[in-house]
Amino acid sequence: MNLVTSSKEKIETCDKCQEKFSRKWNKIIRKPSQINDLHYWTGGKEINGYRIVCRDCLKKLYKEETPDSLFFLLLKAKKPTFQNYLMSGILDKNDKVNLDLS
Repeated sequence: MNLVTSSKEKIETCDKCQEKFSRKWNKIIRKPSQINDLHYWTGGKEINGYRIVCRDCLKKLYKEETPDSLFFLLLKAKKPTFQNYLMSGILDKNDKVNLDLS
């Protein structure tokens, strides 16, 4: 389920952990940030059937030591950007959303 809460973010469900998370709107590309889209990092490949994942799961998929992990499937041209995000703490930001309205 996708939910647009404003023009600045989109609430999605992580394919891996099934938790809700927020994707910021990118004005330059006129769609949600691609940081959570595995197709962006892998050139269109899914990992274990996952495509859209929260930042926590993105890091976990990168750190796995299996042949189908993000570490091995990451496009060579995207690797410096991903590693910069990892080292700078961008991937440590909590993007989980609590939709409990009670």
